[in-house]
Amino acid sequence: MRELLIGLPPRAKRAIVVGHDFAILCAALLVALVLRFDALVLPSEFDGWATVMLGPVLGIVGLRFAGVYRLIVRDMGGDGLRRLALGLLGSALAWGAICFLLSLNFIALVFVPRSVLVGYLITAFIALATSRALVYLFLTGRTLSVGRLLNLQPVAPRRAALIVGYEQSTPKVARQIAHAGNYRIVGLVHDDATMQYRKVDGYKIYPSEALERVMARNTIDEVFLLSSKFSAPKRIELIKAFGAAGITVKQFPTFSDIESGRVNVSDLRPVNVMQLLGRAPVPPLEDLLN
Repeated sequence: MRELLIGLPPRAKRAIVVGHDFAILCAALLVALVLRFDALVLPSEFDGWATVMLGPVLGIVGLRFAGVYRLIVRDMGGDGLRRLALGLLGSALAWGAICFLLSLNFIALVFVPRSVLVGYLITAFIALATSRALVYLFLTGRTLSVGRLLNLQPVAPRRAALIVGYEQSTPKVARQIAHAGNYRIVGLVHDDATMQYRKVDGYKIYPSEALERVMARNTIDEVFLLSSKFSAPKRIELIKAFGAAGITVKQFPTFSDIESGRVNVSDLRPVNVMQLLGRAPVPPLEDLLN
């Protein structure tokens, strides 16, 4: 089941997430109505239903504009929680304003009390955040970390860095690099078309073709290159391009080495000339030299 969900096309995944969120927003609205009136009070006229259901509809629109549906659910992190809160708050304010204006003109038969708006907002945020945490646990098989969820890390790292190459542990390693080296991660480079220009835990994913544009927009100090994801000619091309721009390139075999603790961020060193060969150096023949 897990592999089936992960392997779905991006549009199918997004449709499932939107449908899931709409159902939760409707449930949160019902809970807010019960909390306010001590009973499930539903409108009996079309105008009333339209006014009440405007909340979940605007909620989906708010989440869309907040960028929630550009995120990958299993790697959402603290940035996703902030976007959830922003989208829900904006949609609740818009819903309250519309309901108030409609009630003044006697167009709507149901006026939504402010307490319902507040209850809906709080309930919806808790339900959406909890559901995403459960999805994270199901899809990754990991345990939930409060530190990861809140994404606690320095607000303004000193050096801008770009991570070129992607694997499942990349978001976690990006946070480790940002924290241990005091970096600001500008973005991730990955050539999977289904993930390009989406966000993983707050980090935007760019294709290789967009490197020049990313470098033009940002003053990048260092690049972390996942060498195992690129062929030798491609590595040489990337290292030469970054070197010509005066950017230091640090190379390591896999992000899993950092995640597992076999390699520390402080152990990473800039690539040397021998690494441009794309093969092991050939030692000289002493007899021939003599």
